Amino acid sequence: MNDQSIRRRLLATTMLGAAMAAALSAAPAVAQTSDAAELQEIIVTGSRIRRVEVDTAAPVLSVDQQSFTDRGVVQVGDLMNQISSNIPNYPIAAGSGSAAGAGQQFPNLFGLGAGRTLTLVNGRRFVASSNGLAGSSVDTNMIPLGLLDRVEVVQGGGAAVYGSDAIAG
Repeated sequence: MNDQSIRRRLLATTMLGAAMAAALSAAPAVAQTSDAAELQEIIVTGSRIRRVEVDTAAPVLSVDQQSFTDRGVVQVGDLMNQISSNIPNYPIAAGSGSAAGAGQQFPNLFGLGAGRTLTLVNGRRFVASSNGLAGSSVDTNMIPLGLLDRVEVVQGGGAAVYGSDAIAG
C-alpha cells in the first residue's frame, strides 16, 4: 500500500468515528413540562345593514304592496303621511316660503327633522333631494311606488347601526 491510500483510509475512518460519536452523544429530547397557556375567548361582533330576516330591538312597521292598494296610496310620501310616527309635511304651493317645494315629501319621524331620518332603498342610501333647505334628506315622492315590494320603517334610533343620519329611524 502506498502512503496516499493509507491517508485516505485513515481520513475515512476518522470521519466515520466522528460521525458516530456525534450521533451517540446527542441527548434525547425530553418532553417539556411547562404548563399550557390558557387561551382567552375572543368574541367578534358586527352588524350587517341588510337585516330583513333578523328581529330588531326597535319596533319595525312593515307595509306590503297589497296595503298600498288597500290604503289608496299613490306616492310613497302619501304612505309616510299615514304612519303614526311620522309628522307629515304637506306639500305647499311653490313660492309660499315652505322648506319643502311643491310636491316634495320628506320623512320626519317623531318630529326630529327630515335630516335625522335615513332613507334606504334595497339596503343602500337613496339619493338626497336637490333642495338645499332640506339638507341631506330624501324626497320620498321620488321613489317609484310601483317598484316597491314593501316599506319598512324602523321606529327608533338606528344610529348605532346606520350612523347619525338615522337618529329618528
